[in-house]
Amino acid sequence: MTDGKGADIVIECVGVPATVSQMLNLVKRGGRCVLAGAPVKPVEMNFLPLWYGEVELVAAHATAWQFPRAMKLIENGLVDVVAALERVVPFSEGVIALEEAYKSNEIGKLVIQHNG
Repeated sequence: MTDGKGADIVIECVGVPATVSQMLNLVKRGGRCVLAGAPVKPVEMNFLPLWYGEVELVAAHATAWQFPRAMKLIENGLVDVVAALERVVPFSEGVIALEEAYKSNEIGKLVIQHNG
Protein backbone atom coordinates (compact mmCIF):
# COMPACT_ATOMS: atom_id res chain seq x y z
CA MET A 1 0.00 0.00 0.00
CA THR A 2 2.94 2.38 0.56
CA ASP A 3 5.20 1.10 -2.26
CA GLY A 4 7.70 -0.05 0.36
CA LYS A 5 8.04 3.39 1.97
CA GLY A 6 6.11 2.56 5.14
CA ALA A 7 3.25 4.35 6.84
CA ASP A 8 3.50 7.86 8.31
CA ILE A 9 1.90 6.63 11.53
CA VAL A 10 1.46 3.07 12.78
CA ILE A 11 -0.95 2.60 15.67
CA GLU A 12 -0.77 -0.72 17.46
CA CYS A 13 -4.01 -1.15 19.37
CA VAL A 14 -4.29 -4.82 20.33
CA GLY A 15 -1.29 -5.31 22.62
CA VAL A 16 -0.31 -8.65 21.11
CA PRO A 17 3.48 -9.15 21.23
CA ALA A 18 3.62 -10.03 17.51
CA THR A 19 1.96 -6.78 16.40
CA VAL A 20 3.94 -4.67 18.85
CA SER A 21 7.13 -6.09 17.33
CA GLN A 22 5.87 -5.58 13.77
CA MET A 23 5.01 -1.90 14.07
CA LEU A 24 8.62 -0.73 13.79
CA ASN A 25 8.91 -2.53 10.46
CA LEU A 26 5.77 -0.91 9.06
CA VAL A 27 6.53 2.76 9.70
CA LYS A 28 8.42 5.01 7.28
CA ARG A 29 11.70 6.76 8.02
CA GLY A 30 10.91 9.70 10.31
CA GLY A 31 7.45 8.29 11.07
CA ARG A 32 5.69 7.68 14.35
CA CYS A 33 4.64 4.48 16.12
CA VAL A 34 1.91 4.69 18.71
CA LEU A 35 1.56 1.88 21.23
CA ALA A 36 -2.10 2.06 22.25
CA GLY A 37 -2.61 -1.62 23.04
CA ALA A 38 -1.44 -2.75 26.44
CA PRO A 39 0.79 -5.84 26.13
CA VAL A 40 0.22 -8.20 29.03
CA LYS A 41 3.22 -10.36 28.10
CA PRO A 42 6.86 -9.34 27.58
CA VAL A 43 7.61 -8.21 24.03
CA GLU A 44 10.86 -8.85 22.17
CA MET A 45 11.66 -6.05 19.74
CA ASN A 46 14.45 -5.01 17.45
CA PHE A 47 14.87 -1.34 18.34
CA LEU A 48 17.40 -0.57 15.61
CA PRO A 49 14.65 0.76 13.29
CA LEU A 50 14.00 3.45 15.92
CA TRP A 51 17.51 4.81 15.63
CA TYR A 52 18.30 4.15 11.99
CA GLY A 53 14.85 5.18 10.82
CA GLU A 54 14.57 8.17 13.14
CA VAL A 55 11.20 6.82 14.27
CA GLU A 56 9.29 8.28 17.18
CA LEU A 57 7.73 5.74 19.56
CA VAL A 58 5.01 6.95 21.90
CA ALA A 59 2.64 5.20 24.26
CA ALA A 60 -0.99 6.24 24.46
CA HIS A 61 -3.33 5.49 27.31
CA ALA A 62 -7.03 5.97 26.65
CA THR A 63 -8.81 8.32 28.99
CA ALA A 64 -12.42 9.39 29.20
CA TRP A 65 -11.82 12.76 27.48
CA GLN A 66 -10.50 10.99 24.36
CA PHE A 67 -13.67 9.05 23.58
CA PRO A 68 -15.82 11.98 22.36
CA ARG A 69 -12.94 13.12 20.13
CA ALA A 70 -12.46 9.60 18.76
CA MET A 71 -16.17 9.30 18.04
CA LYS A 72 -16.11 12.58 16.10
CA LEU A 73 -13.18 11.33 13.99
CA ILE A 74 -15.10 8.13 13.24
CA GLU A 75 -18.37 9.98 12.50
CA ASN A 76 -16.58 12.33 10.08
CA GLY A 77 -14.99 9.41 8.22
CA LEU A 78 -11.46 10.38 9.23
CA VAL A 79 -10.79 7.00 10.91
CA ASP A 80 -11.81 3.74 9.24
CA VAL A 81 -12.69 1.40 12.10
CA VAL A 82 -14.20 -1.20 9.78
CA ALA A 83 -10.70 -2.05 8.55
CA ALA A 84 -9.78 -3.24 12.05
CA LEU A 85 -12.79 -5.54 12.45
CA GLU A 86 -12.22 -9.23 12.13
CA ARG A 87 -15.84 -10.17 12.61
CA VAL A 88 -19.23 -9.16 14.01
CA VAL A 89 -21.35 -11.68 15.91
CA PRO A 90 -24.83 -11.50 17.42
CA PHE A 91 -25.14 -11.21 21.19
CA SER A 92 -26.39 -14.79 21.43
CA GLU A 93 -23.00 -16.03 20.11
CA GLY A 94 -20.90 -13.65 22.22
CA VAL A 95 -19.61 -16.13 24.81
CA ILE A 96 -18.51 -18.63 22.15
CA ALA A 97 -16.89 -15.88 20.06
CA LEU A 98 -14.96 -14.57 23.07
CA GLU A 99 -13.77 -18.07 23.96
CA GLU A 100 -12.61 -18.62 20.35
CA ALA A 101 -10.86 -15.25 20.28
CA TYR A 102 -9.08 -16.01 23.55
CA LYS A 103 -7.75 -19.32 22.21
CA SER A 104 -6.88 -17.97 18.75
CA ASN A 105 -3.57 -16.61 17.51
CA GLU A 106 -5.42 -14.47 14.99
CA ILE A 107 -5.30 -10.73 15.44
CA GLY A 108 -8.33 -8.52 15.01
CA LYS A 109 -11.21 -6.84 16.75
CA LEU A 110 -14.44 -8.60 17.61
CA VAL A 111 -17.78 -6.80 17.85
CA ILE A 112 -20.61 -8.39 19.77
CA GLN A 113 -23.77 -6.79 18.46
CA HIS A 114 -26.58 -6.18 20.92
CA ASN A 115 -29.90 -5.00 19.58
CA GLY A 116 -32.00 -3.97 22.40
